[in-house]
Amino acid sequence: MSKIQLHAAALSVLMLVAIAANKQLAPSVHVESYKTDFVAIPLQLRSWTGTNLPVDKVTAEGLPYASVLERNYDSQGLYPVNLTIVYGNDLGSFHQPEVCLEGQGLHSESKRIIQITEPGGRSFPAIALITQSGYMRNAFVYWFQTGSMTSVYLGNYKLKIFFDRLSRKTVRPSAMVRLSTFVSGSDDDAIQELVNFSKELHPYVHTMTAGRPSGGH
Repeated sequence: MSKIQLHAAALSVLMLVAIAANKQLAPSVHVESYKTDFVAIPLQLRSWTGTNLPVDKVTAEGLPYASVLERNYDSQGLYPVNLTIVYGNDLGSFHQPEVCLEGQGLHSESKRIIQITEPGGRSFPAIALITQSGYMRNAFVYWFQTGSMTSVYLGNYKLKIFFDRLSRKTVRPSAMVRLSTFVSGSDDDAIQELVNFSKELHPYVHTMTAGRPSGGH
């Protein structure tokens, strides 16, 4: 078999997997829509103190199968960290954050994959993003997560979830986690603040997406 034939065969397999994944991950009356009140995410994370923010009507109506958390965390001497979590089992509710940010007028200046290492030594990937809008510069860190499984690109994440559901025969909820803050000094300092926050937050997201949370469904 020639290289061209091998590539064509591999592409056909990927297309079949993608089609199956879309069917598997599409909303279904037979698949329970997970809901939560985010009690698993504490308001106090070391030196950060959280305040819940209202979710705007357009966002709520656009995500009927998901729960959305909007919260600001303040820490003395630092700019607030904004936390946004989209939680559910319908991955049609999930989008790459930079797409939504571009729609809000925040233009991407730089983007890279980083590794966040927790105190216990475990690390996971996340996207570090810098945006510019007029005179305002913002830093973002985000990732997608189900239990201990994380990803930074939605397409790859959907395939991971597809195979996870095939092996488990169960549907676990997923979360898109996005953190942001203002850039007042260097871009790296702002990203590092979000990384430090992520280290504290990540175990709670892990617990929340490992199964049914105590906050309801």
